[in-house]
Parts: sequence; C-alpha cells; structure tokens
Amino acid sequence: AAYRARDGALPQIRTLGLAPELVARLQERARAEGTTVHGALCSGMALTFAQLLGRPAGNPIRIWSPMDVRRLLGLGDDCTLLALSMIVPADPGGQPGFWGAARGIATRLAATRTVEHLVAALAFLSRTIGSLEVAEAAQLMARRFPFDLVLTNLGVLPYETRFGHLSLRALWGPAVLSGFENEHVFGVTRTRAGLSLTYSSYTPHDSLFERLERNLIAACA
Repeated sequence: AAYRARDGALPQIRTLGLAPELVARLQERARAEGTTVHGALCSGMALTFAQLLGRPAGNPIRIWSPMDVRRLLGLGDDCTLLALSMIVPADPGGQPGFWGAARGIATRLAATRTVEHLVAALAFLSRTIGSLEVAEAAQLMARRFPFDLVLTNLGVLPYETRFGHLSLRALWGPAVLSGFENEHVFGVTRTRAGLSLTYSSYTPHDSLFERLERNLIAACA
C-alpha cells in the first residue's frame, strides 16, 4: 500500500440506508445459509468491487474488518481502542459463490474472537512495532496491511429509536481513514429503523451503492 500525498484535498462521504424489509430478508437468508449479516455484507462489497474494478474470479478482494473485543473481555462500553482486525480475502464471483464466500468470511472472523487469539495478536504487535520509530511503523503497516476496502460494523446498537416526540431515523459512521491511496472505508450501523452504510473515500466509486444494493437484493432472491 502507498500513503496518499497530503495535498489538502477533502474526503467525500456518502450514505445509504437499507430498508428494514431488505435487512430482514438479508438476515433471514444469512441465517439459512449458515453465516452472518456481516459475512453477507462483506461478500456483497467484494462482489461489487470486483465488478467495478474488473477483477476476475480467482483474484479475491481483500477486506480489512476491525472487530470490537469489549464483550470478549467483559468491559461493557469502556471508551478506549479495543479492537482486533483481520484482512480477509473474498471471491464471491468464483467458487464457492456469494454465500460460500460469506460463510468463509464469517468463519475466519469468528476464529479471532477468542482470548487466545487476542493474546497472540498483542504479543505479535509488541514484538514487531514496540521498538520502532513512527516512520518505520508506518512502513510496516503499509507492507502488512494492503487492502481493497475496510468494513467497520458496529452491529445492532442497543438503543431504542423513540425518545418521546423524537425518533432516531439513522446513525451514520464510523468514517475513519488510514491515509492510503485509493482508500474505501465503509461504516455499518443497525438500529430498529434499518441498516445505515457510510462510505468515506478521496476517490469514491459513483455507482457503488447502486450496484451493492442490486447485488444484495439478488443474493436474497
């Protein structure tokens, strides 16, 4: 990966709200296919990016998926950086297809949600970047973490959507960029009102959300 020049340009942020009916169909189909909504979203994103980039089957899209470990550690809503991450390759356009890719993604990510994996990951970070200068750490990250897109999923938020005379229609984010060229970051939140997608990039694909929605609808058909 290469870091983008600091030229004063501003990132663009776009949003898409998936209707509760589509989210319910996606959740029902994911459950029937033995996977998760997150796995299905990753597979849908990978398929959409492969179409936009002209990426042939057999050349997977690499998705960086951060994961919250508060529940794993029993820390409630502590406000600090408590995340693991993994880059998962996804190839829904080839074998084993959309739902096979979704199952593979969910399985690989589930294997990281253990205390043993957390300990091993922290030990690796301590060994590799503990004594590095900032520039050296930045170059290490560029070599070890090349990705096509980031999908940060906050999951189903434990909030009601009615507050007296007020209602929560959508919650957008996260929108955090790492500083690489051609970076595409997606934030996902779910409430009772549906699923909200936030797309942050300096070089966004104009038709991405339209294609993604079509691919998700087709996968649920």
